[in-house]
Amino acid sequence: MDKLELGSRIRKIRENSKLKQREMGKLLKVSNVSVSDYETGRSYPTIDALVKIAEIGKVPVGWLIMGQDASLETLEKLLSTDDIRLLKAFHQAGDEDQKIILRIAELAAAAKDKGG
Repeated sequence: MDKLELGSRIRKIRENSKLKQREMGKLLKVSNVSVSDYETGRSYPTIDALVKIAEIGKVPVGWLIMGQDASLETLEKLLSTDDIRLLKAFHQAGDEDQKIILRIAELAAAAKDKGG
């Protein structure tokens, strides 16, 4: 189990659940510092906390721990409505259009990283 990948999945669940670290900590009966440590890979949550995090995110524990079980149902719980719309549109587009869409997304992300 990779601490950074686990932490990333925990953060995604927390953010998609619209919870602050302090709020997540209360649900897990730990401090917000512990939640931060989980998310940054500085420490592992307990088994009880992992089960509770999976329940909060409505995802399988196996996905939370190992990143497995990327079923559509799980993805729909983790992705926003716009993410899903974009993916569906992308998959309906032809090969050349997919290349254009990817290039536009990469350019937009690069511009955002530069503060644009």
